[in-house]
Amino acid sequence: MSHDLANGLQFLHDSGIAHMDIKPRNLVYDPKTLVLQIIDFNAIVWVKNSDKVIRGRRGTTDWMAPGLYIEVERGKAFKPILADRYPCGLVFQRMLLAEIRELATEEHWTEMRSFPCALMNDEPESDPA
Repeated sequence: MSHDLANGLQFLHDSGIAHMDIKPRNLVYDPKTLVLQIIDFNAIVWVKNSDKVIRGRRGTTDWMAPGLYIEVERGKAFKPILADRYPCGLVFQRMLLAEIRELATEEHWTEMRSFPCALMNDEPESDPA
């Protein structure tokens, strides 16, 4: 499922679309086909590249990067492609917590957590705002 989400989001970004509302409710998984699909394109932003900036709130506040909501409310511009990465990392993290934690050794658990944690980086240069 995580590969489908990452590949789907990359496809959107490569097509010039920032989803702006990645969250579990906007993901549909079919256990028969083992395919995860991204749905609900009401908040999308068309972008030429990852450097494009926009203003205004889009998506679900609880799934935004820390601090992004406050900056958006202040009218600060942000990068929508980068803003999509944080909730993607949150979804990955929740998948790991829900499904893999009980099966993984501590060493593997630490290694598996590194990818979603990297997407949720709090470093200023990685922040979408």
